[in-house]
Amino acid sequence: MEKQLIETCKAQIHQRYFLTKTNLVQRDFMYLTELMEERSDILVSLSTLKRIWKGNYARLPQMQTLNALVSILDYDNWHEYKLAQHENGLVLPQNSEKNKIRLPLILAVLGLTLLAFSGTYFLFIQSESIPDEGLYIPDIPTFSANKTVTSGVPNTVIFSYDLSAARADSFSIQRSWNPAHRTLIDPTNTHFTEIYYYPGFHKAKLIANDSVIREEEILIQSEEWLATFSTMENPIPTYLPLDKERTLSIKPETYQRAGLDLLQDYYLSYYFIQPFDSIFHDHYELETRLQIDNFTQKVCPFVQIRIIDEMDVSFITLVEKGCEAMQM
Repeated sequence: MEKQLIETCKAQIHQRYFLTKTNLVQRDFMYLTELMEERSDILVSLSTLKRIWKGNYARLPQMQTLNALVSILDYDNWHEYKLAQHENGLVLPQNSEKNKIRLPLILAVLGLTLLAFSGTYFLFIQSESIPDEGLYIPDIPTFSANKTVTSGVPNTVIFSYDLSAARADSFSIQRSWNPAHRTLIDPTNTHFTEIYYYPGFHKAKLIANDSVIREEEILIQSEEWLATFSTMENPIPTYLPLDKERTLSIKPETYQRAGLDLLQDYYLSYYFIQPFDSIFHDHYELETRLQIDNFTQKVCPFVQIRIIDEMDVSFITLVEKGCEAMQM
């Protein structure tokens, strides 16, 4: 019965967040882990989530993992989710009142990127995480972040912390939602620096073992419109000058002068990260026009528009007809 409910839960998550996809890929699982942590304050590892999705587990996942799963379907815990299911059918989750808070909006577009943000830039959050043997945190530890420049990238952020009274096997700082951006730190030190190469709204985490004990929100603003070129092999971007005469674009000769290899897969992104204090996630309109000049003859180029606020993230992917099943 429990395994059947887990399969039902997975199907509902897939229907809500990945309706047009057949199979999930790495970035989809990363998105789910981040969303679960924001909704439930429970950190579920990528490996655990992948095992659940493949049905590759001999025993049921921990209750806290199940609570994290149903949190993104607007349920408080696994028990509440079970009660909501009819024996002969599925009950799609209803909107929870706790998710109707008006929050500042951030728009992010891969290929064309727009961001808006308002509210407190540096917000301390105490996270409840999975109990961990050998972990001892007597008080809320000191954790803060300070940018070296007000706006622009690259931007060095200095993290300050005090772990003198804490005990754990390891301590680390994760500079964003991505678990791959986690770096071990020395608990006997009090400062750690990271370079942010992209503008955006980032949530840095102070982690003891695998438990998040503090979070810090960091807004990295662009000075104006910014274009970046990056690849999977080299995620550190190349910053490109923009042609703003008629449209926001990059001239072909700009790639040649920069010595960029357009034969490999790459990401061209446009950013404009500035405060838009009057925009909220439940009342706005986004209107834009774009065109892909595919002079590199890519078979299936795509554009992704990301819409992000302080609690959630959504994205729209635009592709050519016939390329809908591409794995992105």
